[in-house]
Amino acid sequence: MVIERVELPIQAGREGDFELALRSGIDLLKGADGCLSVTLARGVEQPSRYLLLVRWSSLEHHVDFTKTGDFTRFRELIVPFFSDKPAMHHFAPVIEKH
Repeated sequence: MVIERVELPIQAGREGDFELALRSGIDLLKGADGCLSVTLARGVEQPSRYLLLVRWSSLEHHVDFTKTGDFTRFRELIVPFFSDKPAMHHFAPVIEKH
């Protein structure tokens, strides 16, 4: 499993519109082959910053998704809200306890 971590800087004052747009985008992500879960969190100290966590079965599943029309639609939904370039990284769990 791989965790995709994306920090999304959103234009101040457009947070509500971004959240509304991402509700549709999450369905596109969840429908992707290999997508296990999607979580969006809003910054407490910086409410215009969001954290998107996507759990993928493998890195290849994420890479394959980026080559689909659903990914293109996902980007079209959220890019207009960015105030800066998002920071994305992938992580492999080392210790996990539920």
